[in-house]
Amino acid sequence: MTACLVANSGKRVIYGDAQGKIRFWRPGDVQSSDPLDGTPVSELALSPDENRLAAAGVGPGPQATLQLWDTATQRRLANTQFPVPTNDVIWSVALSPDGIHMVVGFVRGSLWIWNTEAPGPPKRVDETSFYGAALGQAFSSDGHRLAVATGAGVWIFDFPNGQVLRHLDGLTQASRRVAFSPDGRRLAVGGADGTLTLWEPESGQQLLRLSGHPDRINEIKFLPNGKSIVSLSNAELRIWRAGEK
Repeated sequence: MTACLVANSGKRVIYGDAQGKIRFWRPGDVQSSDPLDGTPVSELALSPDENRLAAAGVGPGPQATLQLWDTATQRRLANTQFPVPTNDVIWSVALSPDGIHMVVGFVRGSLWIWNTEAPGPPKRVDETSFYGAALGQAFSSDGHRLAVATGAGVWIFDFPNGQVLRHLDGLTQASRRVAFSPDGRRLAVGGADGTLTLWEPESGQQLLRLSGHPDRINEIKFLPNGKSIVSLSNAELRIWRAGEK
């Protein structure tokens, strides 16, 4: 197994492997569903309504493969391939709230956007916009902003035109994960040093800094009420009240 995610509803677990098998499992079932056959999978992402699944991987050979699946019918809706540098690795993937755009980040710093309903290959975001591996992406709930966590801070783009709106710096180490609050007025950033920071995306002001994880933060999410944040490191899971130290 090379990628795994739990749906926000908690009703299913989806996982993929290097052989291109994608499986769905519902808690309480003895076995998972019959596998979907695709191409090697290293990252997965669900649309907010859980109707579409994005799968991304590299190989066979020095090429990236992106797939979009309908989770109800388990039918592949679209797929594309494009060449990548040898030994480059997909580090993160995000799916826009409408389930149309897939954003893929690579460890060497490139960021690609694929419109799954338009002809042609994915488009590469101008890499002079930011530096360092694209470690995590998140969309605002309205789909108009995209936050990208990198080794050189967090970049906020207007979407889908790709214009840089804000660069959040002053972070002590690389930013690994980002998450917008449900109302889009706050952005949580998880760092490689285990620190979680809370920002106002509109102004770029840091609102809060929380410490406690002994190692890097691998995942962060706001709970649906927007008042709490869940963060996961190698060693532990923590739940924070957004606005309280």
